[in-house]
Amino acid sequence: MIYPVIEDCDTFYFETETQNKISVIFNDLTSQFEANFPIFCVDIYRVESSLLPNNHVNDISGSNTRDTIVSIIRNFLDKFDSALVAFIDTSTIYHHPKRNFL
Repeated sequence: MIYPVIEDCDTFYFETETQNKISVIFNDLTSQFEANFPIFCVDIYRVESSLLPNNHVNDISGSNTRDTIVSIIRNFLDKFDSALVAFIDTSTIYHHPKRNFL
């Protein structure tokens, strides 16, 4: 199942049955990299509501959320014939078991 998606320019929104609000934002970085091809950064956010508990997660609909996000990205790539999408996660620090990365 894919959730209904609302599109506003390069931003896509949807809400799960557990009231998680998700936004998928495509930022055009082509000019910043002075590239001859499109470069986009994809930011995916879960909007926390003050009405929801802090640890409210999408337990019962994780694959639906994933499928909806994949569908949004696939449709975006179909829209641009030769798009390069850069996934940049600045919200967490990755710790490799044998190395420390920032």
